[in-house]
Amino acid sequence: MISSPTVTLLVPQLDGHGSVTELLRDEDLPLFGGYSLDGKTSPQPKFGQLTLHHVDRAGTIRSFSRHQHCWDFFIVLEGKFCFWCVSPEVGTTKEFVLAGKVYSRLCVPPMWYYGWQSLTPDAACLCAYSHAYNPDEPDEEKVHYSHFDYLGVHWPLKSQ
Repeated sequence: MISSPTVTLLVPQLDGHGSVTELLRDEDLPLFGGYSLDGKTSPQPKFGQLTLHHVDRAGTIRSFSRHQHCWDFFIVLEGKFCFWCVSPEVGTTKEFVLAGKVYSRLCVPPMWYYGWQSLTPDAACLCAYSHAYNPDEPDEEKVHYSHFDYLGVHWPLKSQ
């Protein structure tokens, strides 16, 4: 069975100098297990790559992609983003709106398409991947941002 995308509220801890917010810890990963197309359990997620996405204007869309093995963990640092997660095999869609300053972590398991749109200008999103990107053997399938309109996926702002 494919795990579903989840959002976890991240709680800042006051430390006398401001605050510290733990974004992702190794003990968070086993909660999500593993999955592959053949239905067999894959190795537990691990840290593979950390990427910062920054966009200058509201309405920017990053088209849908999905991975067969990779887990994605998104944390919005500044601004606001709308995320859509889609499992076309079961006809399930989930919409999440995450904002900076109210830190939450969106976990997208393998085999779920995900895409996002910036809802504010000058927005930044951190993405941790369980596997580093390998251009020689990409674990990625992409489709156009309007591909899932038939399932009711509609972006809040006109695309830029």
